[in-house]
Amino acid sequence: MARARPQLIRAARAAGFAAALAIVAIVAIKAVRDAPPRRLDWGLLIPALLATLAWWVLLARGWALLMSGAWTRADAATWYRTQALRYLPGGIWAPVSRVAVAGGSARERLSTVAAENVGALCAALVLGGGALAASGRIAWLGLIAMAGSGFRATFEDVRTYRLRGRR
Repeated sequence: MARARPQLIRAARAAGFAAALAIVAIVAIKAVRDAPPRRLDWGLLIPALLATLAWWVLLARGWALLMSGAWTRADAATWYRTQALRYLPGGIWAPVSRVAVAGGSARERLSTVAAENVGALCAALVLGGGALAASGRIAWLGLIAMAGSGFRATFEDVRTYRLRGRR
């Protein structure tokens, strides 16, 4: 039984990976079918895909930094594996799965996932506030200040509870 357990875990991971790929493929096929028929502008698609790839790598890096205080392949891989669950109905399954796999006390797990989501929200506030301010609406610069305070409070909580003594 002890020898069979690692093999079962490997088989379950392989099946989960295959299911995750199937979910993403189904969503992609449905999106292509539902898209209105028009000419695709490759000049816009390629930079958009590169920006999306960079954003995902940065999100995985942020998760790794929250988990262990440093960029590690294992922590980033955990984030990538849980992303396929984002496409299930409800949209909460990716963060819920990260709470389950994060390790540590309940407070450590919840604060880490909350920090990840607040960090992404703060980044969106910075980008949106900066873009609106660049368009001539200077009052939107306040979003950047709000994001800074959100970053600080959230990451202070993670540093206090998760990273204490791990660096």
